[in-house]
Amino acid sequence: DTVYQLWYLDEESPAPRPGGTFTVDENGNGFTLVAEDAPEFDAIALTQEPEGGSPAPTTDILLQGRLGGAAG
Repeated sequence: DTVYQLWYLDEESPAPRPGGTFTVDENGNGFTLVAEDAPEFDAIALTQEPEGGSPAPTTDILLQGRLGGAAG
């Protein structure tokens, strides 16, 4: 009944932008597409959300990574 959801974080914006959702298989593998404009953000994060995703995170961040320099 839950999915993992990607979030785009911008230090200039108080709210994260929602990204794609995904589930994982029995081996823990899953994927989602990353937005083409992702390098414009400061970081991405991952949360567990209700099936279908959420407009804003409803749980704590499980994983977060900085994107500095990703655009080259």
